[in-house]
This record gives sequence, C-alpha cells and structure tokens, in this order.
Amino acid sequence: MIERNLISSLTEKITIKREEMINQAAKSGYTSNETVKASQELDRLLNNYQRLQNGINKQKDTRPYINVATFSFKRTSRRLKYSRLG
Repeated sequence: MIERNLISSLTEKITIKREEMINQAAKSGYTSNETVKASQELDRLLNNYQRLQNGINKQKDTRPYINVATFSFKRTSRRLKYSRLG
C-alpha cells in the first residue's frame, strides 16, 4: 500500500516536472540553464521511480534459483556435466 502511494506521488511529480521542463524549453530554449535544471530534476524523479519499481518487482520475484558459483561445469563429449563444489 505504501509503495502504491509512493508510485502515485512520484508519477504526479514526474508529470508536473515534465510539463515545467517543456514550458521552460519553449520559453527560453532547450539549452538554457533553467531547462537543463528542470531536465536534471526530472531525471532524478525518473530514477527514483525506476528504483522503486525495481524494488517492488524484486519482492514479487519468488522464483527459486541455483547459485551457479557452487557448481563446476565441464563438457564431456556433447553433454554438459556438472558437479557440486565442496
């Protein structure tokens, strides 16, 4: 529930900042200090959104996994044979 509120809040902030950046670029140009600053702030918000999404997706990922570092693999003819390392 907290994640949904954070995502909703970030989505709103991203939308507002994107509009601010577009308006600033129309007013003072794409390379003006104000436009670049708005772009950097938008990047920061988007990075935070992506980190939050990745954290949520990792929590949902409950697939079992094999720690490959504990196995050694060697090819015997056409078959791949593995043995557990001590």
